[in-house]
Amino acid sequence: AQVLSNGTYSAFVTSAGGGYSGWREVDLTRWRPDTPLDDWGTWAYIRDMDSGDLWSAGRQPTGSTSGNLEVLFSAYKAEFRRQDHDISLRMEIAVAPRDDVEIRRITLTNHSDHSRHLAITIYGEVTLAPQDADRRHPAFNKIFIESEYLPELNALLFHRRPRSAEEQPIYLAHLLVVESGVKVTGSYESDRARFLGRGGTPRAPAALSGDGLGLSGTTGATLDPIMALAQEIELESHEVASIIYVTLAAGSRREALSLARRYQRQAADNRVFDQARSQSERELGQLGLDTAHLKHVQQLFSALFYPHSALRAAPEILAANNEGQAGLWPYSISGDYPILLVRIDKQEELSLVNDLLQAHDYWRDRQ
Repeated sequence: AQVLSNGTYSAFVTSAGGGYSGWREVDLTRWRPDTPLDDWGTWAYIRDMDSGDLWSAGRQPTGSTSGNLEVLFSAYKAEFRRQDHDISLRMEIAVAPRDDVEIRRITLTNHSDHSRHLAITIYGEVTLAPQDADRRHPAFNKIFIESEYLPELNALLFHRRPRSAEEQPIYLAHLLVVESGVKVTGSYESDRARFLGRGGTPRAPAALSGDGLGLSGTTGATLDPIMALAQEIELESHEVASIIYVTLAAGSRREALSLARRYQRQAADNRVFDQARSQSERELGQLGLDTAHLKHVQQLFSALFYPHSALRAAPEILAANNEGQAGLWPYSISGDYPILLVRIDKQEELSLVNDLLQAHDYWRDRQ
């Protein structure tokens, strides 16, 4: 797993393509830690409109293994590369260091000797709530979310109706930016049931199936809100094309629209990726982290979310425990978060503690 963050907005990305986006103490999209499947996330689908072939930018959610898949994590971005059906794909994900904005740039190259008609669709379940609240009452949480489509921005705008006077407003905008001269498809969906179909799953959504009707254009107070935007492109032989998905969060409608307009204009350049790289280099220098150490930090971070047997106590020790979460409270440990226990036997091993304190600073900076 990798986390990209500017301190207030975070994008959590796994090597299978899963993960979620968060803003301050709120999850913008839904995610659950599932070690075997890792099938919760914000997905990018690619569909060949002529043959009906469907695959995803990462291994999940389609589970497609027909192409070569390479996943690259660096301090400032996550990158997925694969080639399927003579189409190579590159998806880059970064978080703007100065704005609460996430960029997903998808670049497609047609390696075949004929033109290709493709559709790219991004899909994510919208929560706009702390993860523990969404876990306890997901159906109740969903009924407070409303959406609308803004054609001038080719964007979906979501907001949460406040349940009390104390609750702070939150707005989520999700927009699609195409290259100059490309006609905007303007296809969108905010109803999960319509997108997946009856009994459907993200592995093979009904809206993207061979006889599917596509995205229905539903918005409003849907019972199960999602954000889905699609764009069709025509790729001539050996031609390259890019589209960009922008997701952002703000405390007011005015601020959300202002950010959306600005990034609609400038998303196509490399500014966000360049700024994210410069910021990450400064941060790593201040924390004293080099590339090799950062790799270990990320591996340990992954183990906190996806428990690994090699880093847990022996089964007989776990089985002998007869305490619940409340047994931690006398030690001022809530038990609400993953726990990392460090054992050292001699003074020379204090350097390990210092390394982990550096890692803890790095994680805290990313919420």
